[in-house]
Amino acid sequence: FTVVTGVSGSGKSTLAFDIVFGEGQRRYLESLNAYAFNPAVFDDMAGTEAEFTTAEYGQIDTDESSPTEFYTLDNNLSKRLRFTYQISEAEASVTQIDASVRVKSESAVDHSFWIFNDTAGWEQLGTTSTTAGTWQVLSGSITANLADYIDVNGEIDTLLFVADPGGPVRFVEVDYAKVDVGTLMSPGTVTSPVIDYNDFPGTSTNWGSLQWNDVETTGSILYRLRYYDDTTADGDGVSNTWEYIPDTYLTGNAAGFGTSGVGLSSLDPATNTFLQRIKLEATLTESGGSPTLNDWTVSVAASTDTTPPTITAIETADLNSDGFIDAMHIIFDEAIDDDTVFATDFAIAGASNLTFSSTTNGDTADDSDIYITFE
Repeated sequence: FTVVTGVSGSGKSTLAFDIVFGEGQRRYLESLNAYAFNPAVFDDMAGTEAEFTTAEYGQIDTDESSPTEFYTLDNNLSKRLRFTYQISEAEASVTQIDASVRVKSESAVDHSFWIFNDTAGWEQLGTTSTTAGTWQVLSGSITANLADYIDVNGEIDTLLFVADPGGPVRFVEVDYAKVDVGTLMSPGTVTSPVIDYNDFPGTSTNWGSLQWNDVETTGSILYRLRYYDDTTADGDGVSNTWEYIPDTYLTGNAAGFGTSGVGLSSLDPATNTFLQRIKLEATLTESGGSPTLNDWTVSVAASTDTTPPTITAIETADLNSDGFIDAMHIIFDEAIDDDTVFATDFAIAGASNLTFSSTTNGDTADDSDIYITFE
């Protein structure tokens, strides 16, 4: 063995622990393949430096214009910069871990990026890069056995290893280091805008059905309907809230529907006026993936009466009060849609320029009588 002697303060410790040890470590590291290196091996060696940074999940600093972190390299030794991230996502819901670091050194030096696996130890992400005064991004993704990379405290550890170049590297700059975690979609709800029965055509007689198109191979979706309870007509004593339509009016709504084609005729909005305004609600639940709602539709039932209205009376009229007939007043046995009336549907012998207007002579739109004026 070797003994170093000298008076107090002569530099014995510096010689033994810094110069001799540092040179020995440098030569040893040069003999290693970068991919075979495991930073954990050197955790307890004197002289190596470990910088620990605890950051919020997602990033430390991704703004390249922000001040970078400078780390000096002492005694030509390698340097390890370790970053710990605390994630809030449940371990079981994590589907991918993406980690990266942006680094620059003063002169040519090998950089490698690692992530800690609780089972296998440190694993290298991506390839080793050699830079000389230029920014380099080292990155990698984990898509399998993700629980091995998240410890019991919900933490993920990455490490940047800067190898000893055997020369006077003065500093290493780290612009940012970050971890992005991909997760399954959390259970949630999607709600439609208000659907008002009164916005449908006047021929509507009832609500029709609820139809939808979705993908549930990697999860499930349940559908329910809500109504705006602006009265106490439903008997629950609560008003001015959006509530689930009770099973009394729509059987199965409380549990939710899983099969498209839900009949809504039991709502009977003509009788149950509080069911004239509704909303659709879909509850999406993950199950190994994310279900997808493509579209949904509510229809109404319309009158199937195809019998045309019958003319019950035809009267002449002198609208200008000039002693000449200038209009025909036609009366039907039921109200008609003025949009279906055209002057060209009528022929009056000896008359020209036939015109129809729902406001002629104070006529009311869509009632049971019309006026056809002419010259």
